[in-house]
Amino acid sequence: MHPVRNGNHYHLGLVVRADPCATDERARDFGPATERQEAPARAQLRAIDDAPPYAARSGADDDLWPGRAEPRIERRRLAILAADIVGYCRHVERDDIDTALRLRRLRRQLLFPAAQEHGGWVAESIGDCTLMAFSEPAQAVSCAIAIRRKLARLERDSPEDQRLELRMGVSVGGVIFVDGELFGQPVNVAARLAALAGVGEIYLTEPTLIDGQAPAACEALGERTLRNIATPVCVYRVADGDGAA
Repeated sequence: MHPVRNGNHYHLGLVVRADPCATDERARDFGPATERQEAPARAQLRAIDDAPPYAARSGADDDLWPGRAEPRIERRRLAILAADIVGYCRHVERDDIDTALRLRRLRRQLLFPAAQEHGGWVAESIGDCTLMAFSEPAQAVSCAIAIRRKLARLERDSPEDQRLELRMGVSVGGVIFVDGELFGQPVNVAARLAALAGVGEIYLTEPTLIDGQAPAACEALGERTLRNIATPVCVYRVADGDGAA
């Protein structure tokens, strides 16, 4: 089920998400934010910090209210691409506002459009982790390769200790949507693979490679035990210098 566009919003199940590709007046780069960009963002974050604790939990206990409709549940077989920032805590410690703004631009100007260009969509983004969903494994792998190539080009002139670099993992299998929210073992495995990967690396599960006929050369890394995943996973690494777009 692909998201349906309605104006500047996408609909997936019962969740409505703002269009991530809406026009952004900021320059298309992921370098350090300017003072003009930081000032309003710092004010917004101060307002959030000063809000009462219950404000952040508004709606969190909706399921406890009597008379609530049963959740809408859907099962699908999807390929999940997880991407997270290498050394994210180090970037945040250096400058949390600058890091937040750069990550926001990275998602809006690279990750969201790349997912759409390859037939997928961004299912979730929390902290430095972005989860993308695709109907076919080959789409997910092609998207990861395109992101790796474009990000390396965009960040090549940034100071080495300030570059935003990604590591990615791709897994395929049955997932569950509950009112549009994504759950399931492929989500967990993709996130663990991303955490296992090194700078700029893309790790795949064996079913991803077999089902997707991945459009790239891959190196077998053998079985790996992933955190909180009981069964060892056969892992493959997408070779550097591939030609997929």
